[in-house]
Amino acid sequence: MKKILAFVLAMVLCVSFATVAVSVLGAETATETPDTPTFDPSKPYFKVADVEVTEEALAESSQVVVPISIVNNPGIWGFKLQVELGEGLTYVSLAGLDTKEMPSNSYTINDEKMLITFDGPEYTVNVEGDVVVANLTVQLPADAAVGDTYEIAMVPQDPDTCVSTNPEANPTPVEGIQFVGGSVAVVETPAVSTTAPVTEAPDVTESGDVVTTTAPSDPGTSPITGAVAAPVAAVAMAAAAAFVIAKARKK
Repeated sequence: MKKILAFVLAMVLCVSFATVAVSVLGAETATETPDTPTFDPSKPYFKVADVEVTEEALAESSQVVVPISIVNNPGIWGFKLQVELGEGLTYVSLAGLDTKEMPSNSYTINDEKMLITFDGPEYTVNVEGDVVVANLTVQLPADAAVGDTYEIAMVPQDPDTCVSTNPEANPTPVEGIQFVGGSVAVVETPAVSTTAPVTEAPDVTESGDVVTTTAPSDPGTSPITGAVAAPVAAVAMAAAAAFVIAKARKK
């Protein structure tokens, strides 16, 4: 009997230890989180712009164009971009550019998936520089008000979908490409000042005459403009000379 009791107790202890071990392991597993890539601003990335729209502009149109750019561009030949709209925003369209380097017929747009693809017109030519590569148009809700901010995310794509090329026409994935979202914020319309400019009151003498303090146009002249002061001075000198001559004749 004692042997049976000891065996039963031993089994109970084993089951208890096993339960505790499983519980601890489960807790550790539950707290583990996948590594989130850290944004590195020194590497290439696509960026949805952060746009501000005034309440006045919003009253005229609830649609807003949000540019999508590439930053730290190493030179790209092709890419695939997909957006994801936050609560409150309605998708209107995605559009490519229409430039020599990025003609409109080099884009493919899937409105259902909010996805845009670009394949360069010349297989050996890259698009260089930090440039806008597409434009997203969204519609704000009817109750959008000052202080509201609506988020726009970018769905990370396989690095192979963003490629550069070389003179040998071999597409190469752009290493470390990143996808950064943006936002649309509603802000107040800047106030326009209606205050009249302040002017100083003119000086007034005891007799009530207004004193003009306009500076002369030429140093050493009277407040009369230089063009008038010169003839006046000439007349005064001529009068003085005539007075001297007349006085000499009387002697």
